[in-house]
Amino acid sequence: MTWSTRKRSSPAGAMLERSNSIGPRDVLGLLFFFDDKASRCSLTKSAKSTISICASMILFTILLFMLSTFDPGKVNSSQPSLPTIGPQIEISFSKRWRVLQNTVSEKKLMPKKEWTRSRSKLALHGMGTLFRRGTRAMNELVVAHIEEETTEHEVRWFLRTLHRSGVTARADVVIVFPWSHVPVEILGVIEEENKSFMKLLNSVIREATVQQTMSRASINASDVEHSEQVLASSRIVVNRGGGEFNGLKANSTCKISAFNAGAFKKAAQERTSAEGGRSEPLWGLNNGSQSIGSGEMFFEPVWGSIVGFEVAELNPDDALLGFLDQPPMQLRRWACYQMLLGKIRHKFKHVLLTDVKGVLVLGDALAVVRKKNGLYLGLQDRTWSDPMPESNSSNETGLLVSGLGKKSKSVFERVYGHQMWSSLERREKEMKLVNSGVILGGIQPVRRLANAMMTEIVRVALQRKSRSSFPDSVLLTYLLQKSSVLGKKVMDHVHSVENSDSIIHSLDKSKQKDLFFKKKSSPYIIVHGYEKLNVDTNFTSIVMRDICSSPADAEAYGDCNWVDTRHTDSR
Repeated sequence: MTWSTRKRSSPAGAMLERSNSIGPRDVLGLLFFFDDKASRCSLTKSAKSTISICASMILFTILLFMLSTFDPGKVNSSQPSLPTIGPQIEISFSKRWRVLQNTVSEKKLMPKKEWTRSRSKLALHGMGTLFRRGTRAMNELVVAHIEEETTEHEVRWFLRTLHRSGVTARADVVIVFPWSHVPVEILGVIEEENKSFMKLLNSVIREATVQQTMSRASINASDVEHSEQVLASSRIVVNRGGGEFNGLKANSTCKISAFNAGAFKKAAQERTSAEGGRSEPLWGLNNGSQSIGSGEMFFEPVWGSIVGFEVAELNPDDALLGFLDQPPMQLRRWACYQMLLGKIRHKFKHVLLTDVKGVLVLGDALAVVRKKNGLYLGLQDRTWSDPMPESNSSNETGLLVSGLGKKSKSVFERVYGHQMWSSLERREKEMKLVNSGVILGGIQPVRRLANAMMTEIVRVALQRKSRSSFPDSVLLTYLLQKSSVLGKKVMDHVHSVENSDSIIHSLDKSKQKDLFFKKKSSPYIIVHGYEKLNVDTNFTSIVMRDICSSPADAEAYGDCNWVDTRHTDSR
């Protein structure tokens, strides 16, 4: 009895006995025992839910990636529809999986290579095409536009004479194409002329280097003199056989298109002394040194880059389409000038705007504006009172009728209307047209002129009842003669030179006696409009015989094999 009572009350007694020894920590443990257990359970549940969410997100990401790379067109095209199902389902699934794997691998590998290759050919800011990267940055720029009807033959002769003139020793060349996809033939001509230029330049340097080595060994004054003659490309002058085209004579005893190798040496020396080193070209990516030759050369030449832009790249909205029906490249190019010159206005000092069609560059054209920052413009022998050419005329009014006894409207009246034509004085009606095909000057004045021309084109288009195109030479003449849009700052530095004294020979209705030389026997630097002589094949044959008369030139150009350089009548 005594034992059982003691045993039954032992727990309480034990607690009572230990009550004197319980501390504050034990009391807190008893109070928060159940709370600590609940918190542990909540943390476990939170961890499990977090892991579940992460796993779900990973699975969802994988599924989304597979769906985004899945190309049902390729799978459907590779897997024909089957009339029965069953065992074919497994085969179809395995084939689809293999196609999916191939598609993913192609998308991972192939676009990267294509993107790298195309990126290396981009000219500027993700636009344009780089045909040739120059050796250094240039201070001058040539912007040449190709019209829709320009032939492969005309592109070839423009580039060939441009390379030989020495202009590319100081200038980059930008070609503006009217097409969204440039014809393969045009691209082939650009590549061929680049290779011919490099081959010719290399041969001249090699020849000059040999002469320099001989002069050092023998210290012979005659050899040194001969070396300088080689460098200046004073080649043998042969009788090319003259000619006469629409009353214009071609001098048959003077050199027309000599390769100006001296310009490349002089440009290299000037740039080295001015900059003290090499500066990277503006266009394209740096792919290493662009120099030619090896070892000790007589001089290390420099040359500019050649790039091309489509009109859609420089004028994506086709700004004139809302004002004119099918605006020609002759007018669309002014919108391209606005964007292009705006992007590079701080990179270049002088610029030459030129047509490709019917243009030969026979010398360093930009030399005339190199020491000045104005505008140099050549005048034609045509006037405002001359009738509109047939190629630019239209029958929107029904007044331009040939052979019916009605007098044709003047070119100014066709563009600006009868009211403005009547308001002109007789002296003003005989003003000569400015050649809009070739414009030289500082980049800032040329840029202001391009902006003013674009504004004038839109203004005239809005005032005309017809949506047909018109020649921009009339607008350019009006801006320079009758308008104050350009401002006094630009107009004070405009040089409008007569056709007989200009460096530009405008062959359209030309009254000059010789094709290539002015009154004082000094040569024209640029000849423009030979395609309007209707005998362009015979005309270019004169220049061809002149080029192929030199053995070094004949070796560089493959088409010289078909040219007879002997005296022949080219009429």
